[in-house]
Amino acid sequence: PAAAQFALPEQRLTFPNAYQLGNLDAGRGQGSPALSAAGPYILGVWTDNNTSRFTTIGVAHSAANTPSWTMNEPLLPLNGFGGVGGPHAGFVDRTGRAGVLNTVSELYHSTPSLSGVEFGSAVLAAQTTSATQGADLRSIANDPALGHLYAAFTGRSGSYPFLIYTIYFLRSLDNGQTWDPPLALTNRYCDASTVVVGPEGEVIVAYMDYQQGRYVMRKSTDHGTSFSPEATIGTPTENFGARPKGWVVPIFSAQQRANPYRTNGSLFYSPNYPKLAVDLGAGASRGRLHAVWAERASGTVGPVERVLEEVEDNSSVSTAQALPLNSEVTGLVLNEEFFDADLDLYAFDGSAGQTVSVQGDLLSDDSRSPTSPIVMWVLYGTQGDGNLLGLYQGPMTRAGATSSEPSYITLPKTGRYYLAVKSLLLSAFYRLRLQSFTPSPGSVALDMRDIVLASSSDGGQTWSAPRRVNHDPGGSDQHLPDVAVDERGRVYVAWYDRRGYELGDSVNAYAAVSADGGATFGPDQRLSRVGSYWSGSRLAGGLGEFVGDRIAVAAGADFGVVAWADFRDVDRGATDPNVYSARLVDIPVAVTDVSDFSASPHEDGVRLAWHVNDVRAVSALRVHRQGPEGDETPLGADDLEARSAGAYEYVDRTAAPGTSYRYRLRIARGAGADWLGPVEATVPVAIRALAWRGAWPNPFAGATELHLAVPQAAEGAVRVYDVQGHEVRTLRAGRFEPGELSLAWDGRDARGSAVSPGVYFLAARVGAASVRMKLARVR
Repeated sequence: PAAAQFALPEQRLTFPNAYQLGNLDAGRGQGSPALSAAGPYILGVWTDNNTSRFTTIGVAHSAANTPSWTMNEPLLPLNGFGGVGGPHAGFVDRTGRAGVLNTVSELYHSTPSLSGVEFGSAVLAAQTTSATQGADLRSIANDPALGHLYAAFTGRSGSYPFLIYTIYFLRSLDNGQTWDPPLALTNRYCDASTVVVGPEGEVIVAYMDYQQGRYVMRKSTDHGTSFSPEATIGTPTENFGARPKGWVVPIFSAQQRANPYRTNGSLFYSPNYPKLAVDLGAGASRGRLHAVWAERASGTVGPVERVLEEVEDNSSVSTAQALPLNSEVTGLVLNEEFFDADLDLYAFDGSAGQTVSVQGDLLSDDSRSPTSPIVMWVLYGTQGDGNLLGLYQGPMTRAGATSSEPSYITLPKTGRYYLAVKSLLLSAFYRLRLQSFTPSPGSVALDMRDIVLASSSDGGQTWSAPRRVNHDPGGSDQHLPDVAVDERGRVYVAWYDRRGYELGDSVNAYAAVSADGGATFGPDQRLSRVGSYWSGSRLAGGLGEFVGDRIAVAAGADFGVVAWADFRDVDRGATDPNVYSARLVDIPVAVTDVSDFSASPHEDGVRLAWHVNDVRAVSALRVHRQGPEGDETPLGADDLEARSAGAYEYVDRTAAPGTSYRYRLRIARGAGADWLGPVEATVPVAIRALAWRGAWPNPFAGATELHLAVPQAAEGAVRVYDVQGHEVRTLRAGRFEPGELSLAWDGRDARGSAVSPGVYFLAARVGAASVRMKLARVR
């Protein structure tokens, strides 16, 4: 590709290609997007809830050569009322014929007109009964040559909390006019189903078998009349114990199974929903299957070297008990009254990119209760203002059960962390372990969760070893991937990604593309302009911006498209998420001999890094830069040599502070050349000395926001003093990292009482430097 990639935004995965789907109305939440594409056509569907709590199905269609989407009239479920509603799925074929299958309390098929734009009346596909209550639709596929439709969904049976999740297969042999009764494919806890149709009309249903820890598939060669036994696609290395805030599910029971989320008594979990796609193109990779899922690093846990006991009072940040790495502590959480529990806090220092193992077990329950209490541990990180932010939550195994599975957590920043133990109901004795975790050299994943892909070229009989898709150096969390293949055989993978945030508390949509059948992937491309803040919210209540449990990707003739939910429209008056999409057209793809090109701010400018996998065909390398002026120029006086395989870097010391740049790497091969990139980096403004940037508002009545520039990392503190020099409150104490720091003072002293109006002094000391600033509080 030529430098036109910089000039034409439609050739890159950037925000100008992101389109909003649906209505921007306060109280009208949109989520659970699903996509289908074939030839030039695209169909998008999503759950759309209005303020009357009627659930409708949002529908939009487009074509690859058009700049936007056309919105259809929302489809109303047959029962007319569905509350929040569940996910939906749709299909479109190369003629533009489309259909939508819905799930709320029933499944139905909406038959489209031949134009694929207007939808006719709904046809009932399967009524949910006691055997399939609460159906959760995951996938629909069509075989246009035969007029067949196939769907797979999860049916929940039993009574709460003893639920059984079963995969059901559904088919229609007359384009959805009539449907066969649902066929149960599993008899144990399974979820996350995908149905695809292969090039010879074979039907494949894949799903996650949580009870056995396998991602499996069953194949039918008679159009869904019968299915082969299960074949294993992969064995995802689960890390469900490390659950970010933002996923709410029922409390699962230990009797239900060795439950999939490895938690008893917790409302939060992080699901692993693998997805499957098939190559239906005319190329050499036709029929190849691709599966994606989230995988944690394999490695070793350090031995317990110290055994401690809880030291009271450890119920506050200032009195938190130190918990060294590779130690365990036993303690007691007291709960004299329901939901008025003792809180035990333990503190430790960690480094960005460091992975730790956290494990909690109940040693005994309160003898006054025949049932186990709901006890959990929560990992907190320290924010720039010194306050704590809940990052991950983990389980405490019920007393008398086997030891819990550990949670492997990669720390997002260098600083102080806290582990809290709390019971929501009754008192309990517990044991908490904090241990080091060292990824093994051959681990496909680098940290707590990466996106991996496995492929099969023999119809699913054998599968390749998983390959890592995302290219970040490790230290951030990726999850909930989806996969699609266009008619040229290019593989598109999309996922939610936490990189770029100090505490990993927000998420963006990302994607990468492979042009060699999934062997290598191009650079990770951020799709969403605004991250969704999962550990809090700009909305009232601060409960978190829940974007849902799925991202969608589909591929047509020579393009891909991704849809996701985010909260960017909060600033425009929305109170719920909206669904957005981005086209993936002529995006950069990886070359096999050089990969992993990245850019990051550096103390001397911008650090460019890449990895040479094979030097035999590479004659020279050269970094090219595009700045605000728009011209792309090569950097350095000469080409760079690649003498051996391994990691390489180049520091752009001519980058100006406060400026954003895009970089590409030119890979010369004799008379020809390939390119990696573009990648982007912004050079921070140089901070020469410790300085207050100001306070707003000042004077202030309620609260004021404070801004401090820190030149280098050091221990320090920020304190408030009155005019007599008496300390009023410590706003932050500990290690300060270089950069622009924001803090807040709510006008209260150390005891929580509001201070009197008057003049106050804000004093900052970091290392040997100190600065002061005057504040005025008014009535």
